[in-house]
Amino acid sequence: MVAAILGLPYVNAIVELKIEGNVAKVKREVEGASLRYECKLPCVLTAEKGLNTPRFASLKGIMAAKKKPIEVIKATDLFEKKEIIEINSLQLPPQKKAGKVISGEDPAKAAEELLKFLKEEAKII
Repeated sequence: MVAAILGLPYVNAIVELKIEGNVAKVKREVEGASLRYECKLPCVLTAEKGLNTPRFASLKGIMAAKKKPIEVIKATDLFEKKEIIEINSLQLPPQKKAGKVISGEDPAKAAEELLKFLKEEAKII
């Protein structure tokens, strides 16, 4: 969906990636075969487990990273299409109704009450 909105090429479930100039060379594995694709950058890719092995930072690297400035870039600055999506409004989802607690020391009476609730109020049965 992201690729379609941005008008970019995409390949999903890749297990290998090589960038050569402005071309991404990717490999997908399907049942009994491997498929290789090439697509121009920028593109949208989704990865499968095993695409890379994470490297863990050393203490020296962590301390050096704390001192480096973080550059903030807006997503609209990355593409020629400046206004891809316009957000008109945001709102919280409606609150859920309170649940009903069926209690009682007598299991038979609690089962009766539950059955009555499922038939009459919830209309599941």
